[in-house]
Amino acid sequence: MKTIYVICLLSLLVSCSFTPGPFVCESGEAEAGRICVNGVWLKTKTQNPAMDVSQDGSINNDASDFFDGSDAPTADLGNPDDATADLQPPDNCGNGRIDDGETCDLTNLNGNTCADHSSTRIGGELVCASDCKSFELNDCKLQYRQISAGANHTCATKTDNTIICWGDDSDEKLNAPQGEFREVHVGERHSCGLKTDGTIVCWGSDEYELEGVISLANQTTAPAGSFDSLYVGGYHSCALNRLGKATCWGLDNFGQTNLNENDESYLSLGLGRIHSCGITDAGKATCVGWNFSNQIDVPDDNTSYKMIAGASEHTCAIRQDDTIRCWGNMENMGDPPLGKFRELSNSWYQNIALDMSGTAEYWGVYAFPGTLPKFRSISVGRNYFCGISQVGAAI
Repeated sequence: MKTIYVICLLSLLVSCSFTPGPFVCESGEAEAGRICVNGVWLKTKTQNPAMDVSQDGSINNDASDFFDGSDAPTADLGNPDDATADLQPPDNCGNGRIDDGETCDLTNLNGNTCADHSSTRIGGELVCASDCKSFELNDCKLQYRQISAGANHTCATKTDNTIICWGDDSDEKLNAPQGEFREVHVGERHSCGLKTDGTIVCWGSDEYELEGVISLANQTTAPAGSFDSLYVGGYHSCALNRLGKATCWGLDNFGQTNLNENDESYLSLGLGRIHSCGITDAGKATCVGWNFSNQIDVPDDNTSYKMIAGASEHTCAIRQDDTIRCWGNMENMGDPPLGKFRELSNSWYQNIALDMSGTAEYWGVYAFPGTLPKFRSISVGRNYFCGISQVGAAI
């Protein structure tokens, strides 16, 4: 049964007894459009608190300046809903201040962001709903988790685990499949994605052209099975299973898919245009494939590595002490930067590495002008590079 509140109002206000309700206040308190009488908010006529409360703090009892210009509000005691009709709190939604019962108000979001209310739409603008009790996510944006740049197209995984691609759409390279993916990597004419269930899907062209002769490389024919990581080169790809064993497919005209010949277990791989490299469990770097510029000739000095990246005619790796070393054709590219780095990507004639703070360091033939933000990850294409900023934006 609903509690019935009874308001007693005489020609002069006197004390009356009632059961405290949820909208009680301090008698004599006044605001524009309402005044507190016997602990309950009532509407006023003047909208001017100064006219409703005397200078000594007592309530102005002039009914003509009080309430709705009529008599004191009355309630039908036989109708519980009517009995509380004049006791409802004022609707303050829209004043920009977060009042009781409100979660937000206009642009006052009480410190909330899109990331506080969605695990996928972490960027963009959070909006307060019109009732001030909830948030709207329509303007919150899907952000990016990982990105891969190729010869002339780019693909990325979004925070909802879907793939988006852009750039040159020949060979249907941009036709990413539906589903949820952990990673996506692109080559020259094909792309492959590692799904959240560990399986691999590839799309694009199976063709490879050399000196005007077109042949089939079958780079879109992904192997069956479950894998933990995926790597894509120019016209071939490799993946590592949970034991670190490599499976490679695609173009093999120079033996670039032969990383599994010695039954090695790898920590990570790095695929170039026509060669492949890996870091073994022991931290040693090994490479196979085309060796026109000595790009697979790893320096023999017992150096241990933690990450490796292949390009067209050169290879770079991050040592265990987080410094960078390169070999192969480095003409006109200069020496790698000094310092400690956590990520590395290289391509035809350019290289980018991220230091421990996410700052990008570039060396190579092409110049990338402008001030760069800090990145979570980076990827170098033929003559461009892409990165995921620390707020999840693709740049």
